[in-house]
Amino acid sequence: MHISTIQMQYGMSDGYLQTALEGFNTSNATQHPQGGNSATWLLSHIIATRQAPLMFTGSDTLWQPEHLQRWLRDPEPLQADEALAWDQLLSDLESSKDALMGFLASADDATLDIDTPAGKVSEVITFLAAHEAYHVGQLAMLRRVLGLPGVLK
Repeated sequence: MHISTIQMQYGMSDGYLQTALEGFNTSNATQHPQGGNSATWLLSHIIATRQAPLMFTGSDTLWQPEHLQRWLRDPEPLQADEALAWDQLLSDLESSKDALMGFLASADDATLDIDTPAGKVSEVITFLAAHEAYHVGQLAMLRRVLGLPGVLK
């Protein structure tokens, strides 16, 4: 496995994510289409999944493990008391990117070979890179549903 390829995928995904987030704010981030997820839920999920490799290897995580579990499982409707403030989520998103990229930069073969409930760490981070891109696409579509301009012109 070429870790630099995974780093590049996460870097590209984060760039698209930043573009997709333009125009979301405190008032529209909790809106969701019928049967869909809000930007708040999607961002919380992305932040949590960025921390999964850290959690699996015993590294420090931004969020406590019990909080991470809420966002790692299948989506359930977001309860009002679960949502973090939009500005806090944006800050946590940046911190989660820094932590994940630092982890990837320092991961050695022994770390990548650790078994987790979801497979080896190398398999988890490969899956999660594609997984994040999928959710960035959901945010791009959510923009249009909410009346924001599309990210592609």
